[in-house]
Amino acid sequence: MVKIYKTQELTDELIGKIVDGFNASFALQGAHMTKDSFLFSSKNNDFGYSYHALYMDGETVAGFNTIHPSWYYRNKDRVKMGLSGSTFVLKEYRKNFLAFHDMYKALQEACMKEGMIAFLGVPNENSYKYSIVLLKCKELFSLGYYILPLRLSKILKKKWMLPFDLFSVLGCWIWVLLNNLIAPVFNTEEKIKTYRIDSNNDTLDRRFMAEKYKTITDGCGRFSYTMNDEDGIATAYLMDFRERGRKTFKKLAQSLLYIVLHEKADAILYVGTMNLSQIALFRTPRRFEPKKMRFTVNILKCEDAERYADLQDVNAWDFSLLNLDVR
Repeated sequence: MVKIYKTQELTDELIGKIVDGFNASFALQGAHMTKDSFLFSSKNNDFGYSYHALYMDGETVAGFNTIHPSWYYRNKDRVKMGLSGSTFVLKEYRKNFLAFHDMYKALQEACMKEGMIAFLGVPNENSYKYSIVLLKCKELFSLGYYILPLRLSKILKKKWMLPFDLFSVLGCWIWVLLNNLIAPVFNTEEKIKTYRIDSNNDTLDRRFMAEKYKTITDGCGRFSYTMNDEDGIATAYLMDFRERGRKTFKKLAQSLLYIVLHEKADAILYVGTMNLSQIALFRTPRRFEPKKMRFTVNILKCEDAERYADLQDVNAWDFSLLNLDVR
């Protein structure tokens, strides 16, 4: 049996079972959830709650899926869409191949009734084929990786290149400084796409409230980043950068300068659609990407397929780790 709850409708007992089930399912992957982190991620959106599907076997939470709602712009109009995440099915229940399908479909019904038009997702390798074949999600593109490679020996995992790190770091420093010199003169702004998340300052403040994120603001702009150890590579993920509400070359250059001055990063990464003419970060060739982040869309109502046909336009989207941190 599948039951649907909003976050505020969950009891402490159910939250405890969700947390325990998630941790048991992802123990080998190193992912960990607490009651506090669950509630934070569930409430930290435009609506103050998320939608949760619980696959129940008596009193056991055998499976779980969440939809996090957000406001998106479709040109100048706001529409409600949801991001799928935190999915698990306990090992002993995975013989029921349709468990995730049933939770997903129940969430579709509940969210349609509340005006949501589509589910968005970035499925991992284990759930990708399931999402495409059974859930009927439409893959649009893979998120791009843009990099500033400071320490090549770490990034390429070649110890013999360690002596060359001095030159790669020095070269990147010079490159960042040059970008900061030319960006104010040749500043460019992002191309505004049809679909983009509502990124007002309140939303951004809430999005990057967690301690792992650092946000730097000045009179006309802001940027946010987080440091993470990726298999021995100290990686700075640039989550967002804006000048007067839009991504600009100038703010990108300023954010890179701040990070190289204040963090001992081996690499700086931006993951997502750039939609901006810039030379500060280099597009990573597909064969060198650490993992594919495939962006999918699922229009909830069949009758909306024609009205929102542009949802499936590859060129209509601005989507990055700002929308969903799936690193």
